[in-house]
Amino acid sequence: MTHTFSEVTSLIGSIILVIGFYTAYITLGYQAYYWLRYEEWVSIPLSKVLNIFNIHSDRVLNTDGKGAQDILIWLLQQPFSAVIFITTLLMGSIIVYLSEDF
Repeated sequence: MTHTFSEVTSLIGSIILVIGFYTAYITLGYQAYYWLRYEEWVSIPLSKVLNIFNIHSDRVLNTDGKGAQDILIWLLQQPFSAVIFITTLLMGSIIVYLSEDF
């Protein structure tokens, strides 16, 4: 059984969407659980998640930057769940859209 290029890319786009949405929802679920249990909201910025995977962003966050560096600093301070949700929505949608053209 052979699959066309559009079927494979559509499947990849769908997998990216599902994994990204589940990751965002699990993160929000953990934050909501912690908030209901301990009455304190746990902030999980993207920089904290990158530190868990040993990708340290402290040098970028502790320097005064201009232009693209300011954008990177702003992005690293955003909530992880929002960054994952928006990124996977864009990537998955683009891949699914492009697969329909072939």
